Amino acid sequence: MESISQCHPSLQIPLLFMLVRAPPRQQPRNHHLHPLSSISQKSFLCSARKFGAESLRITAKSTSGGGGDVVFRHDLQSNDLRRSYDKHGWVHIPDFLDAATCHRMLQEANAHFQKDTAFRSHEQHTVYQEETDPNYPALHPRNAQQQSSKTIVDFDRLAPTSPLKQLYGDKALKALIQGIVSPDSELYFSACPYNSAFYNMYEQGDGLGWHFDRGEFGVNLILQNPSQGGTFEYHANTRSEQDEWAFEKVQLLLDGEMEGVEAATEAKMGSLIIFAGRMSMHRVTPVTSSSPRINAILHYEKAPGQRLGAYTLQRFFGREV
Repeated sequence: MESISQCHPSLQIPLLFMLVRAPPRQQPRNHHLHPLSSISQKSFLCSARKFGAESLRITAKSTSGGGGDVVFRHDLQSNDLRRSYDKHGWVHIPDFLDAATCHRMLQEANAHFQKDTAFRSHEQHTVYQEETDPNYPALHPRNAQQQSSKTIVDFDRLAPTSPLKQLYGDKALKALIQGIVSPDSELYFSACPYNSAFYNMYEQGDGLGWHFDRGEFGVNLILQNPSQGGTFEYHANTRSEQDEWAFEKVQLLLDGEMEGVEAATEAKMGSLIIFAGRMSMHRVTPVTSSSPRINAILHYEKAPGQRLGAYTLQRFFGREV
């Protein structure tokens, strides 16, 4: 992959944050596998060069309450991030969420993980997240089965004062995401009561097999990395509108070919990764340590009223339509 031009090494990056007040209480790798952050941080730094007097310096919202504050970076220019997204199929924003907010989210997530309010998902699925097609052999890339397992706390299980709900519902964040992935058309909050925003936990042995997302893009907030394994791996533009199945490329990846695969090896607590998941195969490698991987996923849609299909809803959320 081509690298983005370097910024001057003496560049100082201003860290500005937006404060969202809480509402009232109610597999093996080789030299072909590149770290996402080695390029994404250059992109991020170059966009930061334009910050300063022209930056939007909103530091707080007027809504307040007893649930605590959600603080996230607000010194970002979506035009620069959009160029990186268009070129590479993803953008990595380090230190997007402040540490105190991350810890609040981890506390909330772990409270659910320790109770019966979390759903344990252990499924076999196709790369395309569709039922198998009897017109193809069982081992054909169309039908090849992938193993995925994790524990999920969906949106409906979160309290009204949830910090994740606060972050997801913030209009400034939605505007930032829209400027990156859909500058010419409006984004909408998900109409699904379960997948709007949710927590994932990957314990030892858990991971996500290779797959394409059903939605056009994904928004992934890193809250905790395991000490080993659990790496997000991504192959940009595996398929296209002209070749939506891309069987040859899919087969190569399933066979272990890592040419063109990138890994988010330096994404850490507070990192935000936005990626074009519908056209690009990606996975989470199995966690091999006792410390789990915990992240949050946020879903926005390009059309109003969008909901998950029965296949994904039942297999990954344990919910019925």
